[in-house]
Amino acid sequence: MLECALNINEWDKTKQLFTLPSVNALLEDENVQAKTADMYLALHEERFGEMESKYAQASQLCLKAWSLLPSAGAKRNKERQLQHFTRLYEVRESSQLLIEAEAHLTRQTVPDIKSILKTWRHRLPNNYEPLSVWNDLFHWRFNVYDAFATKFSWTSPATLASLHDR
Repeated sequence: MLECALNINEWDKTKQLFTLPSVNALLEDENVQAKTADMYLALHEERFGEMESKYAQASQLCLKAWSLLPSAGAKRNKERQLQHFTRLYEVRESSQLLIEAEAHLTRQTVPDIKSILKTWRHRLPNNYEPLSVWNDLFHWRFNVYDAFATKFSWTSPATLASLHDR
C-alpha cells in the first residue's frame, strides 16, 4: 500500500500509512523499501535537513543486503539491489536540487540545473529492464521537475523552458 500511495502521489495516505504499527515495524527492522519511502515523504514535505542521514541509513542497508547476496546466481536479486541504489541516489540528488532551488528562490534568481538534468539524461535504466523500472524513474523525475517548476512560477515561461523541457 505504501508503494502504491507513493506511485500515485497520495502524500496524505503515505503519511497516514507511516502511523500504522506494521509500517513502523518495517522502519525499525531496517527495511530498505520503507526507509526509501520515508525519504520520499521527507523530500515531499521539504524536510531537507533529514535527507542526508536518511540516505546514509538506507544506503548502508542496501550495502548490507548486497553483501549478503550469494556470489553465484541470484542475478535478479542483484539487479533489484542495483535498482534500489539508483532510486536512493535519485532521491538524494532530487533533494539537493530542491535545496538549491530554495536558496535561489530567496534571492529571486533562477539556478542552472542543466548539469543535473544532463546527468539524468545519461543515467537511464538498461534497455533490458522492465518497463515498470523506467516508469518509476520517469514518474519520479517528472514530480521533482514539477515541484521545481512550481517554485519558479513567478518567472516567465521562456525562462523555465530554457532550463529544460519536461
